[in-house]
Amino acid sequence: MSGRPQYSHGCTSFLLCSLHRARTECWQDLQREALHFLLSNPAPRTELIE
Repeated sequence: MSGRPQYSHGCTSFLLCSLHRARTECWQDLQREALHFLLSNPAPRTELIE
């Protein structure tokens, strides 16, 4: 298992990060990106529902 490929795209990388690197920079970066996305794209729930 020494020549594992580097997953760096899509849901695969997200799952690998959450499963294998939950306490590493990888996971922190994902959280930071998610938070940044939410803050930079405010979408009122009422707008989405109606």
